[in-house]
Amino acid sequence: MKRIAAIAKKEFRRYFTDPRMLAALFLPGILIFVLYTVLGQIFDGAVAPSVEPTYSYRIAYSDNSGSSNPTILTAFEAYLETSEHEGETVYIPYHAEEIEEQWSLLEEGELDLVIRFSEGFETDLGNGSPSKPNIDFFYNASRSESETAYGVFSSLVNVYDGYTVNGSGENPNVGGESFAMTSLMGFIFPMVIVSLLYSSCLSICPESIAGEKERGTLASILVTPIKPYEFATGKVLALAVLSVLSGIVSALGTIASIPTMLGGLSVQLGAAEITGLFFAIIAVLLMMVSLSSFVSAFAKSSKEAMSYLGPLVAILIILSIVPMIFDITPIGFAFVPFLNVIGCISSLFVAPVSLAYWAVSIFESLLVSAFFIYLTVRMFKSERAMFG
Repeated sequence: MKRIAAIAKKEFRRYFTDPRMLAALFLPGILIFVLYTVLGQIFDGAVAPSVEPTYSYRIAYSDNSGSSNPTILTAFEAYLETSEHEGETVYIPYHAEEIEEQWSLLEEGELDLVIRFSEGFETDLGNGSPSKPNIDFFYNASRSESETAYGVFSSLVNVYDGYTVNGSGENPNVGGESFAMTSLMGFIFPMVIVSLLYSSCLSICPESIAGEKERGTLASILVTPIKPYEFATGKVLALAVLSVLSGIVSALGTIASIPTMLGGLSVQLGAAEITGLFFAIIAVLLMMVSLSSFVSAFAKSSKEAMSYLGPLVAILIILSIVPMIFDITPIGFAFVPFLNVIGCISSLFVAPVSLAYWAVSIFESLLVSAFFIYLTVRMFKSERAMFG
């Protein structure tokens, strides 16, 4: 045990006494904070949701505008023709006093947009009355079709002159958070975390394991009374502790950036979600470090180890966008390494998963980490693997 502790102490001394090593260890967490803060400001309201060309919009409008065919509805039809939208729009008139019923239908997804005109809206336009005619738009931001309809009608309202929009002061969004922004963050959040955490692994593992071979110090150490498994265990334990420290900084950087990153979204992350995110980051980093240590044990130099590990970042980035393409919420995906933890992180914004999914994912990730650590220890017992 003393020999294992000595190897671990040697690794700690090398990393904590070298400013460059410390920077490589903790810089990803700082970068996560900076990137998420900036991205949250850049992408706030910058992404428009998409709607299938064959989709049929359902628009409800109050029948008190003073016209049987309000001008803005005609303008919307003209817009659909120019945009080559093939779906047939359904217009549903309602009495102004039935507005709460329309809100309920909008929230349930039965309607895409609710329009409320002030009494005699179209006949009052341009008559010089003290109070301007008002038109209110209500939508459900959690649905891409509704969010798109709201954006289009808000731009088409200029077919009128002398009016106010949403002058009632009521919140036009009767639904949840923005579909476009939550989808965007569900894509960016895991991808940036995975790429930056993996970069910290590339700065630690090849240098610590393959670098020992390259410098010739590994052979010198292994001819001493220390046993290969003691050396490997000390190395892996030190790397595990260092990775956890790096993961803690990355997790704290991520959590600290959440308020700015979310911008105007109504997404609320409670203590349970933040705790889950914290352990998910630690779990995925441990998997990365254990896998990188195992791969580095094959290489004869740091450069060769980097050439093996480099392409893996592309695979991890692809896995990080899988939740945006496929439904990975079934519990079976919780047993797929890396994809399970990525699914947990993405679920903070889209397609929530159960507590069991979180628990299985994190526990399975720890088992995978332990498996790669075991394989790394076995590798150090093989002279062919170490020196061949």
